[in-house]
Amino acid sequence: MCFSYSPTQTGSTGGKIYKDTMLDLHVWCEDDNGQVIFDPMFPDYDFIWKVRQCKGEILYEAVPEWMPMVLNSIRLNVKKLMRAEQIKDSYDASEFLSVMWKPAMGMCVLNAYCYKMKHPSANLVCGRFGKKKKTGGIHWEYG
Repeated sequence: MCFSYSPTQTGSTGGKIYKDTMLDLHVWCEDDNGQVIFDPMFPDYDFIWKVRQCKGEILYEAVPEWMPMVLNSIRLNVKKLMRAEQIKDSYDASEFLSVMWKPAMGMCVLNAYCYKMKHPSANLVCGRFGKKKKTGGIHWEYG
C-alpha cells in the first residue's frame, strides 16, 4: 500500500508497520455485519498470487489498533491535496476526492476512503490482506 505517513508514527505490534515512508497495511470497507463490500481487485494481483504460489480466497485480518495511523495519513494527504489543488477546506477536498478519484492499485487507503465518502454507512477497516500459500502458511501481501 502506498500512502505517506508522519515519521513520528509507530506501529503498535512492537515493530514498524511501514517501510520507509509507506504504510505496510491494507484498508478496505465492510458492512455492519463484517462482510467486505469494497476492495477493488486489480489484474496485477493474479501475477502476484502466481509468483507467491498462493491459492484460494482472499484473506483479511483486521488490526484495529492501526486505524489511528490510517486516519492520520488520510488527514495529512487531504491537506496535501488541498495545497496542490488550491482547495479551501477539508470538506471540499473530501468532496473532490469522492467525485474525482478512480481506484488504483497500491492506493487502498484512498480507494476505501473515497468509497466511504460516497457510502457513509460503510466501515473503514485496516489490517492484513493475503492468501494461503500452496506450501502452507499465509502470504500477507500487505500488512
